[in-house]
Amino acid sequence: MERTLTKPTIINFAGELTPARAEEVILNLDDVEEGSPVSVDFSRYPIIKPGAGWRIGSALRRFSGSSLEVNVPPLGDGEWFRDFGRSGLGYSLAVHAGKIQVSGMDASVQFRNLYNGIGRRTDEVYVLFGDLHQGISVNPEREDLFRDDFVGALRSLRVQPSDFGREGLSDLIKFAFEATQNVFDHASRKPLHHGVKVASYLLLERVGGIGGLSDTTGRLKGYVRRTTGLFGWRMTEFVRVRVTDDGVGVAARQSQNAIVYQGPLDAEAAMVGEALNGHSSIKGIAQDCRIRGSAGHGYTYIKASLQTLRAFAILRTGRLIAVFDGSNHSRGFEFVGDELGYLPGTTMEVLVPVTEISGP
Repeated sequence: MERTLTKPTIINFAGELTPARAEEVILNLDDVEEGSPVSVDFSRYPIIKPGAGWRIGSALRRFSGSSLEVNVPPLGDGEWFRDFGRSGLGYSLAVHAGKIQVSGMDASVQFRNLYNGIGRRTDEVYVLFGDLHQGISVNPEREDLFRDDFVGALRSLRVQPSDFGREGLSDLIKFAFEATQNVFDHASRKPLHHGVKVASYLLLERVGGIGGLSDTTGRLKGYVRRTTGLFGWRMTEFVRVRVTDDGVGVAARQSQNAIVYQGPLDAEAAMVGEALNGHSSIKGIAQDCRIRGSAGHGYTYIKASLQTLRAFAILRTGRLIAVFDGSNHSRGFEFVGDELGYLPGTTMEVLVPVTEISGP
């Protein structure tokens, strides 16, 4: 990565794009002024590992518009573009890139048409629901309709509702709905500046095997060991559920002050911790979104569902990452690691074990 007074910051990706590499890029982008020209090159077909794509996509939101130029391989080029899509990166670039080039030719319109305006994108290995913050692809007011859509998405991935045990499906749908509703209620609200473009989506995919799962937290290996101990070595599959937005982020929303990301990390962590605890919704103070039922219980429902499902979740927001380990009688999300580069918005990525495999 390099920058001069007259040239854009250039990011070239080749080989493996891992979550660790993505975090390095995010940290380096901290030194680049928001809105500065940035050029990103994917033309050498980098291998996008799970957990890397959404990090890069959210990091590039700070340069959304004409300042962001991207180079990609030929559109629809086989398995690579499938991985590009299920990483979430393709969707984010369709929202934020001012110019998208293929072999030196402008392919911006064609690229955006692959992702924009579709509401839902269904592939045999993943399903993506877009524009959650606008309530377009799913109805954030109707859990019953959300359930129908979610079950339909699972079946398109050849996952049956019974694969999560007797009560598991209800918990799976509950946490996904609450996380989606959080995006609708908070992602594009104040103190985010009016008119800032936001990318948001819910993505589901079936994950076969446990050997290729990436980890930046140091906690996944212990989770996998305990989980296979609980369910037996026959349990080798997960469903990955990711809810991503690159909007205001938890700490700024909770504090109503975007400067929190430039201050002490402890203050940011306190705001995130406050939001994750029950009875602490910001809705009444912000007065910019609907209050439904008892406000402040969203993360309470999420944590209860994750525990019942014995799921493993990470929450990446601002300069922080937190882990929920449902195999270990977790008391909630725990912050792990050192200070990270600033990442706009919030991503919750969850691995849910498929405990009752019913067949292909």
